[in-house]
Amino acid sequence: MKRFLFCCLMLLYAAGSAAQADYTPEDTVLFNRYAEQFREERKLPFNELVTRTALFFSGTPYVAATLEKEPEQLVINLREMDCTTFVETVLALARTVRGDTLSFDAFTRELQNIRYYNSLIDGYASRKHYFTDWIQANEQQGIVADRTREAGGVPWHVQVSFMSEHPDKYKQLAADPVQVKLIRARETEINARPYTYIPKEKIAEAAAHIRNGDILSFTTTIAGLDVSHTGYAYWKDGTLTFIHASSTGRRVIVNPRPLIDYTAGIRSNSGIRIARPL
Repeated sequence: MKRFLFCCLMLLYAAGSAAQADYTPEDTVLFNRYAEQFREERKLPFNELVTRTALFFSGTPYVAATLEKEPEQLVINLREMDCTTFVETVLALARTVRGDTLSFDAFTRELQNIRYYNSLIDGYASRKHYFTDWIQANEQQGIVADRTREAGGVPWHVQVSFMSEHPDKYKQLAADPVQVKLIRARETEINARPYTYIPKEKIAEAAAHIRNGDILSFTTTIAGLDVSHTGYAYWKDGTLTFIHASSTGRRVIVNPRPLIDYTAGIRSNSGIRIARPL
């Protein structure tokens, strides 16, 4: 009888643990492949470790909305990524290599810490959705440092509202007014802070301040949004470009055009922000 109860408790524990994380055996295989390759590179300058980690995923398919699982849980997907999950995964892996324990469990803890406020998963609104707030929260945790101002950034007035104004576009918000209220409160908090950005016509002047592995986020003029894309800065043959999960290229790529040309070619892009992984 005792053994039966013990087994039942273990099954319940396992079910509860699984509800907090979502991944496949292939994700653990990819992690082990990464760990084997990067085990001896932990002493690299951190920006180069981040850059090499980003390049490790070259060719990985672009897939949007991989995090949209219910109930809210830690989604770990090394097989396919969008621009934000690419940035988060690369950063979490590099931090794991630098940490005391190079294990899949350590990686999941890093990823959860990066993606969720105070590392706590408590519904849809506990995730760092707006990238401006992602930078702010992760800077407070000592994970990144905002380097926009020192690179020549000018004041930037943020007015995010897209998520609370369009809950129908998010299945987690469409039927949950409580989560909409929490998102709206977060938007109010974001909008109250001062920020800087580098206008796209000033990127050439700011380039000298940008290192390999810096996180670049692309500010937008789309109403209610702050950032439309993100990736990692990459100096290739003396030219500044970036590594990203490209929705047009449908995979992780080194962008073929210089950063300046890329931003100039997107009408809704107003400039960039720079966050340096620590």
